[in-house]
Amino acid sequence: MKLFIVLTILIFLIGSISMAIPSKKTRKLAEFRLLALRNGFKIETTSLKKKFKNYVPGMEIYSLKNLSSFKQGHFINGEFGWELYDPITLKHSANFELQIKKINEIDKPILEIIFFESNIAFLWKENEDLEILKNIKSVLN
Repeated sequence: MKLFIVLTILIFLIGSISMAIPSKKTRKLAEFRLLALRNGFKIETTSLKKKFKNYVPGMEIYSLKNLSSFKQGHFINGEFGWELYDPITLKHSANFELQIKKINEIDKPILEIIFFESNIAFLWKENEDLEILKNIKSVLN
């Protein structure tokens, strides 16, 4: 009986310790996010989830400082390319066509982009490719 109790405790301790050790996938994702932070991107948590129309769990929201001429705008990657979701009055601005041409250069994993006064947030399926992030940064700014 004592042996059974000791073995049960040991198995419980080993299981608890193994759960605390990060997996290979988790370590790789942490390294990618650290590289993204070093390149000027911020990983958003809960503050922006409600602003995105197509947000589903498993998607990530990244943001970067807004250095572009657009200070507002919500674009959705639809069937026929990027579409303006909000505000509609933005379509009549002088820089709208130029901005749409720039946004069309962005790779496919991006689903939505929201321009704010101070930052640009985008929703994407995180695929751990730093080149895509660098492309996004160069196109948006």
